[in-house]
Amino acid sequence: MLMCLWSFTGLTHMFLEGYFVFSPDFYKKKTPIYLAKVWKEYTKGDSRYVARDSTFVSVEGITAVLEGPTCLLAVYAISTRKTYMYILQVSISLGQLYGTVVYFITAILEGDNFDASPYHYF
Repeated sequence: MLMCLWSFTGLTHMFLEGYFVFSPDFYKKKTPIYLAKVWKEYTKGDSRYVARDSTFVSVEGITAVLEGPTCLLAVYAISTRKTYMYILQVSISLGQLYGTVVYFITAILEGDNFDASPYHYF
């Protein structure tokens, strides 16, 4: 079960968040790239992403480049019962916690005015 969790998490970070970090003009593209459509929809709920807020580009970049591959390394460590599997899982979890705290604290400090109308989704 843990291997499935870390595999899904790692691939999500590398591909989904990696696309955001390495495609700065995703919202301008008219091509049928699925990940661009995902991010366009996501930015309707949080405009900090379409504005390319440096905090989020940095956090998402660290997540995509460091945490994603580390999740896959954790899958390998768990499957081969390496002693460092616990350290990897704790460090990944702390990285996730850090990203979550930064996401919500910046919203609170900046007045949480980044979302679309609540009627947009109904």
